[in-house]
Amino acid sequence: MRYLKRIIYALFAFFLLLAMSPISDQQNEILLFGESVVFKQGEVISGCIMGKPINQNEISVNLVNKHDVTKIYNFDSSLVSNGPCNAGLFIVPVAYDLIPGDYYLQIRRSDESEYVMNTDISIEPSIYIEETIVLDDAISKLRQEENAQRRSESEELWELIQTKADSQSLFYGQMELPVKDAVLSSSFGDRRIFNYSSGNTSRSIHWGIDFAAKEGSPVLVPADGRVVMSRNRLITGNTIVIEHFPGVYSLLYHLHELYVKQGDMVSIGEIIGSVGSTGVSTGPHLHWEVRVFTIPVNPLFLLEKPLVPLDTKDKND
Repeated sequence: MRYLKRIIYALFAFFLLLAMSPISDQQNEILLFGESVVFKQGEVISGCIMGKPINQNEISVNLVNKHDVTKIYNFDSSLVSNGPCNAGLFIVPVAYDLIPGDYYLQIRRSDESEYVMNTDISIEPSIYIEETIVLDDAISKLRQEENAQRRSESEELWELIQTKADSQSLFYGQMELPVKDAVLSSSFGDRRIFNYSSGNTSRSIHWGIDFAAKEGSPVLVPADGRVVMSRNRLITGNTIVIEHFPGVYSLLYHLHELYVKQGDMVSIGEIIGSVGSTGVSTGPHLHWEVRVFTIPVNPLFLLEKPLVPLDTKDKND
């Protein structure tokens, strides 16, 4: 009888552990774009879920810190159902301030009953510099004073880049520089100190990259997409926003002239405007910012590593 009880207890423990453990989904396969599993702050992780169709509303995408599993960063919005992958495409932006270290990239059922994928990812720190910018009276006033137009335009842009509807915008391959013969004047993630004419100061983070160029220099489309905004704004001046993929946007600021309108479909390398110094600007330059599901990422990364490789499209045509 004693041995029978032990067997019963052992079987109970076995089935309890089995119920608590994630069940591997053998009908799906993950294709992580690129060979590297090491990424830096401000970069992007993307890949395909291949196999049986998956309802993106039933899937949870997480980065889990290996050394502190209570630190879970959720990216459910990063699933795109109408991409080239037969079961689903995931794009995970690595925030500029994500704690460096080792992570699990988990794609699992939302009810936590089974994994679709659980793979190792390492996040390394990026180097951010600090720069001081001296502002004149006019620009100091714009930045410091409460302004209803500024607030309204900010809310409008934020609502726009939160949009992730199915669309015609599906770009494959690497992005290209939106301006030629220019000098990189400010980097992604720079810590900026603004010195106002009043003597006050403020701090902010630079979410894009700046290129100093001659006024009137052509501004080019960095990647195929759809123009979702083309107009003047108080702070960013003449502005163009292009949707390249559901939830993936380029923001181009301070242009002198705009050659496109909202709703236009544009192709990589097409001229859409010219470099200027409109809005809050201290000289002719182009600000290029990329947002992935609202999170700013380093555009320079996307010049080298595509969100979705071109050969992925070829394999799924």
